[in-house]
Amino acid sequence: MSSDVPTFREAATLYLEIQSPDWGEDRATHVRRLLERHAFPSLGDLPVDEIQTADLMRVLVPLWRRQRPTGQRLRQRIAGVMAWSVAAGYRADDPTSTLSAVLPAGRKQRKHHRFLPAEDLREALVKVQGSGAWIGTRLALRFLALTAARSGEARGARWREVDLESATWVVPASRMKSRKEHRVPLSRAALVVLERADGLRGRGRGLVFPGIQGKTVGAAVFGRLLKDLKIDCSPHGFRSSFRSWCSDEGIDRELAERALAHAVGSQVEQCYARSDVLDRRREVMEAWGAFLVE
Repeated sequence: MSSDVPTFREAATLYLEIQSPDWGEDRATHVRRLLERHAFPSLGDLPVDEIQTADLMRVLVPLWRRQRPTGQRLRQRIAGVMAWSVAAGYRADDPTSTLSAVLPAGRKQRKHHRFLPAEDLREALVKVQGSGAWIGTRLALRFLALTAARSGEARGARWREVDLESATWVVPASRMKSRKEHRVPLSRAALVVLERADGLRGRGRGLVFPGIQGKTVGAAVFGRLLKDLKIDCSPHGFRSSFRSWCSDEGIDRELAERALAHAVGSQVEQCYARSDVLDRRREVMEAWGAFLVE
């Protein structure tokens, strides 16, 4: 090995410097965090010309089984670093080239909702905001992403459920899939959306985001708008984008799952876990909101 061969960490830094002008600072930071969290502990100090496919397998296989979308993004970024290493003359081959044949295919699973990586969701929301869609629809989609709620919960949101003073949205049990009341902490970004929606108060008989006719926005409207804008994501996929972001950021699993109104733990644990950890979830949603809009 030549002494001037960079380590994976050094190569990743140089690769990010090349990509950052096109990606922007936020996306570059997101990619760096992904590599720091999942790749650098095992690969960071290895010279790039010594890295073998087996080294990559030890990093990717556990993550692939545990959190497939994160594993896929990590593989993509590692491939970028290794491609840079080949192009820079530090190695002759790309050890990621055979990963498709050896990574676990897994059992055939039910079809999941299409979703975007978090950084791409941010760009999609800008596209939605600049579209000619009805303002109630545009605001509702933005609110959906910022709260990680289900489509029906956001479309049916009523002003009586919103407490602006405490920055909390309480979705009643009757409108929740779990049939349990769910408190949603509202980030500053979500409150801005509500401020804009205030001008629609007189149109929808208490609806926060009334449709153009003053009724609840139809169930297919969100998906149709995303399709028209050529955004390859379903409205429900916003929740997957949020959950994946939580994994990448190292957010506690319980906080992430409770933010999605998912049950956590066994039935016995659920009986004793009376707190909905609202204050801790508020910090998570504030960070998520800042990530999406700043």
